[in-house]
Amino acid sequence: MDTPLAERLRPASLDEVVGQSHLLGPSGPLRRIAGGGRLPSMVLWGPPGTGKTTLARILANATGHGFMEFSGVTGSAAELKKFLLDQSKLPLFRAAAPVLFLDEIHRFNRAQQDILLPFLERGEAILIGATTENPAFYLNPALRSRCQLFALKGLDPEDIVRVLLRAEAKEQREAAPEAVMVWLADWAGGDLRAALTGLESWWDLPEGSRDLATLQSALGGRILFDRADGHYDLASAFQKSLRGSDADAALYYLSRMIRGGEDPRFIARRLMVTAAEDVGNADPQAFILAETVSRAVERIGWPEARIPLAQAVIYVANAPKSNATISAIDAALAADDAPVPDALRDAHTATSRAAGRGAGYHYSHGDYGRKQDFLPESLRGERFYAPTRPQERSWRDASEPDAIRLEALWTAWIAANPEGGEVPLNAWAWNWAAAGKAWAGRSRGWLEGFTRWSASSACIKTSEPSDPSAHILEQPSPSQSVTRASGGPMRRSIPLLSAFLCAGLAAAPSPKPPRPLIQVALLLDTSNSMDGLIGQAKSQLWTFVNEFAPLRREGQAPDLQVALYEYGKSSIPGGEGYLRMVLPFTSDLDRVSQELFALRTQGGDEYCGQVIQAATEGLGWSAAAKDLKVIFIAGNEPFTQGKVDYHGSCSAALGKGILVNTIFCGPLQEGINTKWADGARLGGGAFMAIDQNRQAIHIPSPLDGEIEKLGVELNGTYIPIGVSGRLGLANQSAQDSNAFSAGAGSVNQRVKAKASGFYRADDWDLVDAEKAGRKQLESVDRKDLPKEMQALSPAAARAYVDAKAKARAELQAKIQKLSAERDRFVAARRAELATKGDAKTLDGAMVETLQEQAKAKGFLK
Repeated sequence: MDTPLAERLRPASLDEVVGQSHLLGPSGPLRRIAGGGRLPSMVLWGPPGTGKTTLARILANATGHGFMEFSGVTGSAAELKKFLLDQSKLPLFRAAAPVLFLDEIHRFNRAQQDILLPFLERGEAILIGATTENPAFYLNPALRSRCQLFALKGLDPEDIVRVLLRAEAKEQREAAPEAVMVWLADWAGGDLRAALTGLESWWDLPEGSRDLATLQSALGGRILFDRADGHYDLASAFQKSLRGSDADAALYYLSRMIRGGEDPRFIARRLMVTAAEDVGNADPQAFILAETVSRAVERIGWPEARIPLAQAVIYVANAPKSNATISAIDAALAADDAPVPDALRDAHTATSRAAGRGAGYHYSHGDYGRKQDFLPESLRGERFYAPTRPQERSWRDASEPDAIRLEALWTAWIAANPEGGEVPLNAWAWNWAAAGKAWAGRSRGWLEGFTRWSASSACIKTSEPSDPSAHILEQPSPSQSVTRASGGPMRRSIPLLSAFLCAGLAAAPSPKPPRPLIQVALLLDTSNSMDGLIGQAKSQLWTFVNEFAPLRREGQAPDLQVALYEYGKSSIPGGEGYLRMVLPFTSDLDRVSQELFALRTQGGDEYCGQVIQAATEGLGWSAAAKDLKVIFIAGNEPFTQGKVDYHGSCSAALGKGILVNTIFCGPLQEGINTKWADGARLGGGAFMAIDQNRQAIHIPSPLDGEIEKLGVELNGTYIPIGVSGRLGLANQSAQDSNAFSAGAGSVNQRVKAKASGFYRADDWDLVDAEKAGRKQLESVDRKDLPKEMQALSPAAARAYVDAKAKARAELQAKIQKLSAERDRFVAARRAELATKGDAKTLDGAMVETLQEQAKAKGFLK
């Protein structure tokens, strides 16, 4: 029998091994082990054909150990035990512990794997296990704790081609065409053994029919999916793409699973899980569709099942996202057990009623508005459910409008004004306020959520275009009424939602902020070529924030609000202009960071005029003339694209006191030629050209470590309040991690920003809430405090909060002092390194422009 080509070509030394540079490079761990002479027990985990057996043999030989091979496929646990006992009696054991290579180690269950433990414990054997399955799922924890784990990767096509060429030379065979080599390397999907087998198949083809088409027919489809780890990797990528609203990526991973022979029922289950976990009540139809598709898949089967699966994938990916449901149930599961209140206990028998069960319960249908306590007494006031979108809120929420009454008013107005006219929104709103509807006291969270939900239809003024069923939405000021033109039916949902929001805005106009305000709207191109731009925005957010912390106007520090739009992404419907409001104006800088790090690029059309118009009309801009209001739009395609003329949208923004700054990602002259400079001229702003692919230079300083340490201590001074506090604290930690991933410079800038007046957590942290006058310890339900505070006396709790506030102030002062020293050190070093003509990065362009525009508004350092 001929030895297979893969066996004949098996390397004899590490230098002959191709690939696995992360393990075998000059500083790789296996390279160091081979050179050190001491061989630990280990598990080699990776796809088939990546060299696990080869590496085991080479390592044993390089470190002077005997090699014994045993397979989990052909051998039983009893045979393995007898094998080890017999081998332990041989002189080889007494000289040096041999290497036991256990291939397919996952084939032994956890109890059977225990056989190995005493031999490893006594040093009578060194285990090298090989597996294609995740060791966390298949290996005994006791065994894993005694072994080092090394993960191998599938080989790159270039490495596979190198080995195929080596095989031709060693076997002295005629060279295969380059197209065959490239196809084999791609077809193998990282499996070198499969590629070599494919090359043998090429050699075995009859001389007259040796062509690529015949080889492809002989070998079949690509090897891209394995039922081991690839099963979980593809499922994970599939769900994360759905969660990230990337329909194209989700469809791609769906196709990978289909081609790999995945069970369609498994795919349908993943869809249902994602629809419930990541969409939830933000769009309940997503789960209904996913469940319906699951039943359809059962009935249809392959290949037609791909169609409803794709339909559901596209819907779930494009649906609004909310994890409020899973957060709510997880929070409820974490709650303490408590007795069910007597009023809610079963009272269907006379005996139970005589025992007091059911007493005090009010039948809710008798009075929907009547307040009752349903939670056990020890949990009263606990909030598990924290909706993130307006459509998820309860009808009982006092801050929501009376939609039924609004509908009745609208219906009556339509009947009384069949020819159209002025909709009396102001009168309706003030009547509600007079009737105790508390419009002026509605929560900021609801306002921000509803603004995101109805950003493009905040108020309405209708006219009749050529299509009588279509209506143009415009935004008047809060003091204006809304006109309904005659001559066509108005869709019911638009006036209801629009009148709803306008009435609230008219009835309770926002008071002028107590401090000066800087509002910055970032309009970022997220098309395929803009990864560098988004990367700069992530890494330089905190640098940008810190430049404005020292600003003052008439002695007052300003508030900073940031809004975020993305545009130019094909996963956003073209009818919406390939644009999306990611965030309305917010002072929550952690939220800004969170959304920036969630942005992903994807091909689309960039409509600059339309996104400027959307930001101008859809955001809550300050009405104060002295406040600084600016738009920064960044991209690299012509400014003239789209149906909305940039001339009109830029001029309209300037007419409202909003400066439009344009940032072209590319050469200066190209930005001028493609009208980016003209957009800035019409918008009263500045035009800049940057290199979006340039990495910001981080200059380390001797103070970096101390600043980072103080930042960690600063995190310990936050006191979360209830569910929102736990979520806020978790997001703070997540954005710390994001800053770390963006680079050391971003970490220091974030710590500095957290020590500034711009970084506030008054909606979830008790220290900041008291400082802002939003909440006092005495008004917080004890159940909403951290567990370490719940057992404290009122006096001790007050002392605890005061101590945290004092510690925070002291830490912030230290950070500010050290950051100032660091800034001076970095500035001096940067001056030494500076060269003329360096292309600007995003933060540099924005900072210079905003400093000039802020100075014109009276903001000075």
